[in-house]
Amino acid sequence: MHWGMNIGIYNSATTLSSLERWQDATSQNIAAGNVPGYKGNQMSFESIHAGMVGLTQGSRSIQSPNMMAVSDSRFNFAAGQLQQTEVPTHVAINGEGFFKIEGEGFDYFTRDGEFHINAENQLVNKNGHRVLGPNGPITINPQLGEVSISARGEVFQGAVQSGRIAVVDTAQKDALVRMTGGFRFDPLRTDAVMQDVEDANVIQGSLEGSNINPLKEMVNLISISRAFEVNHKVIQSLDEIQAKTIEVMGATT
Repeated sequence: MHWGMNIGIYNSATTLSSLERWQDATSQNIAAGNVPGYKGNQMSFESIHAGMVGLTQGSRSIQSPNMMAVSDSRFNFAAGQLQQTEVPTHVAINGEGFFKIEGEGFDYFTRDGEFHINAENQLVNKNGHRVLGPNGPITINPQLGEVSISARGEVFQGAVQSGRIAVVDTAQKDALVRMTGGFRFDPLRTDAVMQDVEDANVIQGSLEGSNINPLKEMVNLISISRAFEVNHKVIQSLDEIQAKTIEVMGATT
C-alpha cells in the first residue's frame, strides 16, 4: 500500500511536469500569435507502460501495470492565412518552403517575409539579417526604380533582375529547432539538408499570418489549469494518507 501510494504521487508529479510543458508551449503560442509566419507548438500526450507495481489486497499480493503519462512537443507547420499589405518588399509563400536568412555564424529559415531594404541597399528581415538567394544576398539599385517580385521569387527593377529570393524546404522538419526569427537545424543533426523548391509560389505585397487559433489556445489554458488542480489534489491526498499510515504504524509498533 505504501509503495502504491508512492507510485501514485510519482505519476501525478510526472503529469504535472507534462502539464507545465504544455502551459509553456501554449503561452508561447499566445504571445507570438501576431508574428507573421509563426508556427505553433503542438503538444501530444500518451500513456506508456512503466513496469509492474506490487500491491497488497488483504492477504493477497498482486502485480498491476504502472502507466505513466508522457508528453511530446512538435511544431505545427500548417500554413497561416495570407494577409495583403501592398508593401513591395513583403512576400509570402503560398505552399511549402521557407525563406533562407543569413544569421550570425549560420543560416536559418523562416516563413516571415516582412522584408525591407536597409541602408546598404540590401534586402533584410526585421532582425537586420540579409535575405539570401542562390547566389547570396540580394542588393537593390535605388536608381533602377521600384521593386517587383515574381512568383518564383525573382527580384526585378524594371527589366533588370537584381536577384532571386531563395525558397527552400526539407523533408527532415523534425531536425529544426526554433530560434528568434524562425528555425535552424539542430547542430547535432548534420545529416539534415535544405533543397530548393522548384515550383515555389511567392506572393508579393502579402504576409502569411501565424497558424495560431487564439480561442483554442485560451481553451487549452483553462484545461491545463483544471488538470493541474486535479493532479495537485491527488498528490496532496496521497501524501496525507501516507502520513496517517506512517503515524498509525508507528503507534502500533
